[in-house]
Amino acid sequence: MAFVLGDRTIHPLTAEQALQLLELEILPDRNSLELLHGMLTEKSVKGREHGVLKTRLIMWLAGARGSVLRVGEPIRVDDPTSLPEPDLVAVEPGDYLADVPHGARLAIEVSKTSLKLDTEIKAPLYAATGVPDYWVVDVAARRVRVYRDPTPDGYEAITTHGPTGTLQPLAVDVEPLDLAVLFDGLR
Repeated sequence: MAFVLGDRTIHPLTAEQALQLLELEILPDRNSLELLHGMLTEKSVKGREHGVLKTRLIMWLAGARGSVLRVGEPIRVDDPTSLPEPDLVAVEPGDYLADVPHGARLAIEVSKTSLKLDTEIKAPLYAATGVPDYWVVDVAARRVRVYRDPTPDGYEAITTHGPTGTLQPLAVDVEPLDLAVLFDGLR
């Protein structure tokens, strides 16, 4: 899956190659990079609101039964040149010491400065992999964009919720998320 840049052939990095480079400690701090479509991209700096919302979501998902909660860890997608790292994912139970989980039951991004990346680049990756529920928490708008009904070409259903009401994941056994509690105190 090479492409041409000027008069040079460029070979995108694969997820396997990126994982090997991380294992060998060749790549810099892995917490600042994410592999998307063969390119190592810098992650956004996280602000106070991002941290507060992420903590509230962790506390909510900690009560999930039958799923494993992963925070800021990569998941495999069907695109071999991508290894996205959602803020939170609920995955099948398992020991992921030797490998990264493929897909997720629920993937969540808390988005303030990365809304375009989360909605235009990551959403199609998750949809093509069959992630049934992808939520983008839009910090600025105090809303949650919910992507459902994945197809190889993207999500069929996209809805927006909040700043009040509740949300219930499709494939995670957890109490409904109270959006008023999630966004409480944010300006």
